[in-house]
Amino acid sequence: MAKPISHRLSQRRALASALAFACALSAQANAASGPSDKPEDDLPIQQFIVRYLPDSPEFKDEQALQLSLDRVAEKLADAQGRPLKLLHVRRMALDADVVATDRPIDADLAQVLMERFASERSVQVIEADVWLRGLMNPNDADYPRQWDFYDPVGGANVPRAWDMSTGARQTVAVIDSGFLGHADLDGNLAPGYDFISTTNGGNGGSSDGDGRDPNPYDNSNVQHGMHVAGTIAAVTNNGQGVAGVAFNAKIVHARVLGNGGYGKLSDIADAVVWASGGAVPGVPQIADRAQVINMSLGGSGHCNWAYQQAIDSAVARGTTVVVAAGNNNADASNFQPASCNNVIAVAANTIQGNRASYSNYGAAIDITAPGGDGSLGVYSTVGNNGYGYKAGTSMAAPHVAGVAALIGSVKYQTPAQIEAVIKATARPGPAGCPNGCGAGILDAGAAVARVGTVDISPILQMLLLDN
Repeated sequence: MAKPISHRLSQRRALASALAFACALSAQANAASGPSDKPEDDLPIQQFIVRYLPDSPEFKDEQALQLSLDRVAEKLADAQGRPLKLLHVRRMALDADVVATDRPIDADLAQVLMERFASERSVQVIEADVWLRGLMNPNDADYPRQWDFYDPVGGANVPRAWDMSTGARQTVAVIDSGFLGHADLDGNLAPGYDFISTTNGGNGGSSDGDGRDPNPYDNSNVQHGMHVAGTIAAVTNNGQGVAGVAFNAKIVHARVLGNGGYGKLSDIADAVVWASGGAVPGVPQIADRAQVINMSLGGSGHCNWAYQQAIDSAVARGTTVVVAAGNNNADASNFQPASCNNVIAVAANTIQGNRASYSNYGAAIDITAPGGDGSLGVYSTVGNNGYGYKAGTSMAAPHVAGVAALIGSVKYQTPAQIEAVIKATARPGPAGCPNGCGAGILDAGAAVARVGTVDISPILQMLLLDN
């Protein structure tokens, strides 16, 4: 903060600071302006902090202050030719005054305005009333184990994204093995459905004996879907367990994997249609369709008709479909649904930023995200209120699904736009992937910043309640 030493010296310092900020303003400094890599610059800035000399008329008298503001704004107009007006907002505790333009202004006009303020003999300090942000750092006990969120090399840069979005008003469908009750997840669950049509006890059987029903509980104790769901939306800042990428999003479990972790394509295709808001014979319509679908599952072969039709229908309804690339250390074009069109196919990287040795690769990959390896996996929720490490592209995909929810919470984007943002903001890498691992390593903070910003008051309120 500028410290007034002498009138002219403080003017020069304050002017330099203010002009530097003004030059960083977007062409229109409002929420509808173009995106910025610095999210604070996307917020509307139309206020300034002005400190007048204590013995000046402007400091002592409201009318004299307004006359000064009128003089500074005289003959200034915006790009549309509208005359600019300056208004006195309030006196601060620091004996400085907050003044505001009657609308956001562009960088050139802001520069002229602050030059005029600096030329006023009574002005001691002039600076932009910039926006600041609450810096989210969750208090979940096991958060230090979640290198995949914050490690500067192999992590997904999730904490920076939390300063802009937490996934509110988004629903993510986890098309997987279903759920097991968990105190670190239950608060974020929305009603799901069990799509397993096989009732026998063999591979893929539901083990609940009643076929399809509204209860997606993981009777087969596979726990795969639980681990995926925790990465996406574990309850966060509750002093226990782990954090979720989009911790204010809702999770819908669509159970398709039964005994042994197997599931039928017909059940999976129905679940994709249902989760995105489509009609499935004999199944009630989903209450709130999912904006994002995560499928951490797959098999060999090129994308077949049923997969592609279901995915295309989901994307047409505005649902982003994120899929795991596969764990075969092979070309992903030979595996489905990674080889399907209109999906975000996710490879896996280690904490060192390398391609995980098991991860599929190739032209079908869109992005890489933390999946871990045998030495250090991804830590998330499992059954019986427990937690554990797992490694795989199944663990990488939910990071991307969570980021898709963070983006959608900021501003509506089509699935194609979300994919483009995620790819455009990726960090270079991963190393050790000469055959292609997509655009690079997922960068949640950069992706969310690219689409704008949202009201951070819920985050600030959360932090205040903790103190």
